[in-house]
Amino acid sequence: MIDNEKSYQIAKELETDFLNRIILLEKIPVEEPQIHQLLHYAETDGLRSKLIEIQDEILQYERNTDRWFINEYVIHISELPFTLLQIRQESGLSDEEFAGKFGLPITIIQEYEDTYYFTAPPLIVEHAMAVLGVKLQTPSWFEKGLIPIKSLFKRLDKIGVKRDFIRSRLLPEPLVEFVDTLEDNKAGTIMIAGIIGKIYNWEPSDFKVDKLNSLSIDSQIINATRFKTPSLTNAKKLAAYTVYAHYLALLVIQCSNDLDRKEIPREPARIRSDILREHSTISFESTLRYVWCLGIPVLPLSDHGNFSGACWREDGRNIIVLKQNSKYSSRWIFDLFHELYHLAQKPSEPTMSYIEPGEDGVLEKNEDEELAASRFAGDILLDGRAEDLYLMSMEIARNNVPRLKRVVTMVAQQQHVSQGALANYIANRLSIEGHNWWGTATNLQPTGDDGWEVAQEYIMSNITLESLAPTDKTILLQVINPEGLINEWPETREDG
Repeated sequence: MIDNEKSYQIAKELETDFLNRIILLEKIPVEEPQIHQLLHYAETDGLRSKLIEIQDEILQYERNTDRWFINEYVIHISELPFTLLQIRQESGLSDEEFAGKFGLPITIIQEYEDTYYFTAPPLIVEHAMAVLGVKLQTPSWFEKGLIPIKSLFKRLDKIGVKRDFIRSRLLPEPLVEFVDTLEDNKAGTIMIAGIIGKIYNWEPSDFKVDKLNSLSIDSQIINATRFKTPSLTNAKKLAAYTVYAHYLALLVIQCSNDLDRKEIPREPARIRSDILREHSTISFESTLRYVWCLGIPVLPLSDHGNFSGACWREDGRNIIVLKQNSKYSSRWIFDLFHELYHLAQKPSEPTMSYIEPGEDGVLEKNEDEELAASRFAGDILLDGRAEDLYLMSMEIARNNVPRLKRVVTMVAQQQHVSQGALANYIANRLSIEGHNWWGTATNLQPTGDDGWEVAQEYIMSNITLESLAPTDKTILLQVINPEGLINEWPETREDG
């Protein structure tokens, strides 16, 4: 027990000695024949236990003598890189004072801070947490036995979570540059596991070496998704992306809590009438306004492949995810009405999930439901005449699909309807029958507003990002506002 200045100074010397010995031991390759692995771990663990005990006594004495007082922060592991640097910069401690609490040179601590502690040994991060008053909601993240970084990426790749996807989507941009050079036995592995684990609902125990082969995608989120068996690799990738998209959807719901929820009309004629009455035109922008006013946020995505759209209901809160590579707003508006149909079904159920089939053949189609959703969207856009116009076009083309391009242009002009809307309905209709006519339909779309830009601008104007934790906020902004992403993370010395 430390009860005076002399014992305090002795404890500080012991702390420095323990730290240096542990760091030296961790640099010794355990595979060398003269180093017995069990003895190596036993010695390291023994020193680690002594270090933690002496550090606790040092911190307690410093607080009792008013040398250092801090608030206590309890956070999720995913917020650790941000929180450590932020609290450290707000603490008022000088570089010399902070480094002194580790018994390490200032340059070493600065190096760790410049990488958001990614390159620091876990022991250093644990001590920084103790010094700054940071505690984890789940402390077991720093228990020994987590998967080495290469094994972690290898396992994630096998279950569909690809390395490029991790870099471009799952990790906050400020951390990406440290991933490729990350070594084993560094805190960055724990932080990566924590950030990805939050998205995929994985616990610390799931990342232990002995659980390596059982790490898998949570089936509860994708249990309503019907995968075709021939394309197992694509199915895994789609499952991983679906869980990620669902996580983004939950973030958007969280930061749009002020939306008033209204009943979704189920009659295409009423929806068409409501939009025309309020906005005098049915455009993608007016439709977005209408859907948001129903209390349904719309999240735009532009990643290639996987599904083409989705909608979820969580605890009674609806959300639509539009995923479209085409810039044509006429494609986006059709998909938006299509998803609105699915949400209008079974309105009393507190939860629901629907994943829209893409063009890669990974998902099975519910033909009746897809036909009804396409008819719903088509009737809104084509004034209740979607199926009649489809049958008219097929009759004029004599059921010859290659002739349809010229026929659609002619029918749209004669019947005074949108050529793009008619082409989209026919493409949806043909896809249900096994024909991929989307390429031709795309060539028939009118030029105009970029659908993604319209949806992106609208979502940015109608959500409150301040309700999100910093890491979640960054992950969402990387998707909905990548070009205008402002790095709100604490600046490192390299940033400054």
